[in-house]
Amino acid sequence: GLNVSYDVIGEPTFGTGSSLQLENGINKIIGSNLGQNIVLIGNEHVEVVVGRKFDKDNVSVENVNAKVIKYINLQTYGSISYAIHPTDQNKDLIADINGNIFLASSKEILYSVENVTVKDNGGFLSLKYLDNNDYLIGFFTFEQSIYINLFQFSEEKLTKIKTPKEYNFPKYSKCNKTLLWVRIYNHCESEGAERNDIGHAGGGIQVHNGEIYIGLGDTNIPSSVFNSIYTTRDANLPWGTILKFEFDYNLLSLVGIGNHTESNLTEVWIKGLRNPYRFSINKNSIWIADLGTSVEDEINLVPLNTNNVDLGWPYYEGGFAHQPFDNVSINSITQKSPIFSERIGGLIGGHFLQINGKNLYTFGTLDGRLFGLEFVESGVLKYKINIKNTDFEKGNFLLSIEKSRNGIFLMSSSGNIVEIKNS
Repeated sequence: GLNVSYDVIGEPTFGTGSSLQLENGINKIIGSNLGQNIVLIGNEHVEVVVGRKFDKDNVSVENVNAKVIKYINLQTYGSISYAIHPTDQNKDLIADINGNIFLASSKEILYSVENVTVKDNGGFLSLKYLDNNDYLIGFFTFEQSIYINLFQFSEEKLTKIKTPKEYNFPKYSKCNKTLLWVRIYNHCESEGAERNDIGHAGGGIQVHNGEIYIGLGDTNIPSSVFNSIYTTRDANLPWGTILKFEFDYNLLSLVGIGNHTESNLTEVWIKGLRNPYRFSINKNSIWIADLGTSVEDEINLVPLNTNNVDLGWPYYEGGFAHQPFDNVSINSITQKSPIFSERIGGLIGGHFLQINGKNLYTFGTLDGRLFGLEFVESGVLKYKINIKNTDFEKGNFLLSIEKSRNGIFLMSSSGNIVEIKNS
């Protein structure tokens, strides 16, 4: 009398995406969404997780064509985030980098966030709906601070409710000798200096099953590998992390549930990132596109039920160990290997997209190139996704890849937003 459906999901048995650091789990069942000895009643859905080994060094490149549909044009600079309402398409919102928030259906500006600093890696970077009650979370920079604002869309009006989280950049420009090993970092010249740059701010927000994920960068200027040691490795600071919250609807507050053992902040969930500007959630895993230096960018896969993950920055960048870190014992790093890494340049993380029956993880670059990854037993297939009738070659920049109801949106600096639908 049971109606049973099932999915067989392949996940790596070691590396960034692994919850089992063992090769003997390859091609074996290593998990399920159901426990043992439970009683099955009525309609049941079973997910069986099978261990796979991905050879990320075995990469082949192919081409695939995608049909791009002109979706909307905003008379603004820097459309950067698309907020899909959980139930009502008429409440979809679009945000630009300056903090203007538009109603997608009418292109009307509903709200303009004051005091947004748009320079370096800053600006208004992301806006996402919570699961219900028309609340939204927005992420932006002002001077040397990051603000996480709570908004509400009610009676065709968007209102700021409060700022539940604010993070202030550390006040330094080079190195802080009191927090570094001077015998290694003898290049330090100043301590605690004021700064006027906006370093790697991060900016990604995703909401999934009542949990809120927010990405923070290491706050450093592009070339500062060594400075990251005391932003990303200080247990009292939130930098270079993915934060994890629950939302308290009674107090309208964000409650940290990351609980990384190497952090004193309850909201820190994943450590060791340089700049998680965009990330996405697919099934039960989070896909994090982390911008690197001139060495390598990387894409990391982490199961949502995994805790205490350290992705390695600044000790590691892709498959490269930075000197002198390769001689340092780093006991906290249990999952450091990215599932894909190469020098991409201007990496923008995306979402899954079906093209001609292929289920691809998409990512892009500032200059408008679009790629997809397919993971097979022999390694990684990288696709160059050919898109036409866009104007990226005319100086337009791709600022974000956002999930649509039936595919992905490409958000550009010209205000053009185009959609690629699943096919």
